[in-house]
Amino acid sequence: AGAPQWADGDSGLSAALKDVRVALRWRKAPGAEYYDVYRADERGAQPVLIDAVKVTHWIDNAALGGRTYRYFVRASDACGRSSPPGAPVAIDVPAPDYMTR
Repeated sequence: AGAPQWADGDSGLSAALKDVRVALRWRKAPGAEYYDVYRADERGAQPVLIDAVKVTHWIDNAALGGRTYRYFVRASDACGRSSPPGAPVAIDVPAPDYMTR
């Protein structure tokens, strides 16, 4: 068997704001033991691995207001074989009120 993959190649990744945090959710990939979460916080910046989790959701507590972040996930099996990156999602985190006055 090869690396885990989502049936249609789409992780179903979504991002939503929860206060100043970014909440990510995605679909389970058959055969996945864990998921690598990647983030890029500047246009054109290379995505960086920021966490590996066994669940299909994650909260970015380090997101800063006034920035746009791009995320994607990869599913991996117990042997470390990884899926291709899922489609990325971008979200704007609004600047705090004191920065916009």
